[in-house]
Amino acid sequence: MDYDSDSFKAVWKDGLLRIQAFKLKDNSFGLMEIILNAAIEQDHFKLAWDLRNLERLSFRELWSVISFATRMQPTLDRFVTRTSILVTPKYEKTLKFIMKYAGPSCPCYVGTDVKEAKRFVT
Repeated sequence: MDYDSDSFKAVWKDGLLRIQAFKLKDNSFGLMEIILNAAIEQDHFKLAWDLRNLERLSFRELWSVISFATRMQPTLDRFVTRTSILVTPKYEKTLKFIMKYAGPSCPCYVGTDVKEAKRFVT
C-alpha cells in the first residue's frame, strides 16, 4: 500500500499509515481511497497526515477535501485508533477548531511539532 507521486506519498509500516500530501489532482481521492481501504483490510491502524507541503487549495478543491473526508470518516472512525496531522503554523488554529467539532472519534494530534506528532502515533 506504499505509493509515491507528485500528488501524495503514502507509506505503511507496523500498523501506521503515513500520508504526505503535496497537491491535489483529479485522481488523488480515488488513489487515496484505495490506499485507505487497503489499510482498513489490515484491521485497526494509526494514521499520520503531513499537510505542511500541500499546495494552497482553491475553494473547489477545499470542497472536494471536505466531501472526501465526510464520506470516509464513518469507516475510518471504526478502524483508526490514533491520528496525527502536521500543518504549517498559519493553519494550525483553524484546523484545530475544525477537528474539535468535525474531527475523528479517535484521539487526534493537530500541530506543527514533528517529534510530538510522531510520538503521538507510535
